Amino acid sequence: MNEFPVDLVITWVDGQDARHKAKRVRFSNDGSELTLDDIGGDTRFNSVGEIYYCVASYIRFAPFIRRIYIVTDAQDPKVEDFLLRYFTKEQIPPIILLDHKVIFKGYENFLPVFNSLAIETMLWRIPDLSEHFIYSNDDVLLVRPTKLEDFFTDGKANAYGYWHLAWTARFLRKIRLHKKFSFRDSMLNSAILRNSSKFYRIAHTPHAMRKSVLQQYYTRHPEHLITNISHRFRHPSQYNPQVLSYLLGIEAGKVETIDSKGKYNYLGPKPDRAPDYVEKMIDGFTHDDNSKFLCVNSLDQNTAEEREIIEKYIMHCLNLHE
Repeated sequence: MNEFPVDLVITWVDGQDARHKAKRVRFSNDGSELTLDDIGGDTRFNSVGEIYYCVASYIRFAPFIRRIYIVTDAQDPKVEDFLLRYFTKEQIPPIILLDHKVIFKGYENFLPVFNSLAIETMLWRIPDLSEHFIYSNDDVLLVRPTKLEDFFTDGKANAYGYWHLAWTARFLRKIRLHKKFSFRDSMLNSAILRNSSKFYRIAHTPHAMRKSVLQQYYTRHPEHLITNISHRFRHPSQYNPQVLSYLLGIEAGKVETIDSKGKYNYLGPKPDRAPDYVEKMIDGFTHDDNSKFLCVNSLDQNTAEEREIIEKYIMHCLNLHE
């Protein structure tokens, strides 16, 4: 038995849905956001089935999960249809589909939103969400059995990542040639918000969270909530709410930092990669007995053949056989 309940929260969008595409076009300013991969390009919204493997991986390898929330924008991934091919009804925890309108209640004027940073800022407002919960993008999977202690240490949320000096990151941001708003930039903005000399660079893993951390912070600083949810598309001024929560949680004794080295595998886009890049990466993952987490970033950017290799590996890891 768990010492405390743990819920799972997953954000998901089907960007190929015609209605969602039309909505993005209608609410873009001049359409420029839709051409930038770091802001509103198609790859930020494309879904090629990652959500199914993500949910299945938690059912297979995290039996302590109480409930699964899928946060979305008036869409339904029909996850249960997929799961029932591999699991019995008794094995599947309650899965609750949650519309953005629920977590943005009272802030509906900021909807619709096509911005993961804004959506993540509001996840703590999920009704009946457990104090201890795990947040996962749909491209982050479990590939080996996990225990509660992989996510929480004596009730503290485990933050996988490493420390980085804020001033060096700010300097590099100023001089680098490309101007894209990166994952790192959003984390750096969290440190700037806290006037911290260093920031915690989180890994592409599930994020264990304590609901009360952001709940209490935004009660005291509602203006910081507003500034982060007021952009329909990603904006360079935004901060990463998970990193902010970890910085606050470390101060409050509710977060434990964990060196992420060797704890997860990552497979994502890489410029000028070799033709056999995916095969070699998967082969390396197969011989890694330590990593429990896998991030398959931008799966849509792989060829059909590469996707087949990746999905075969995932199916093998999850022991999904009809």
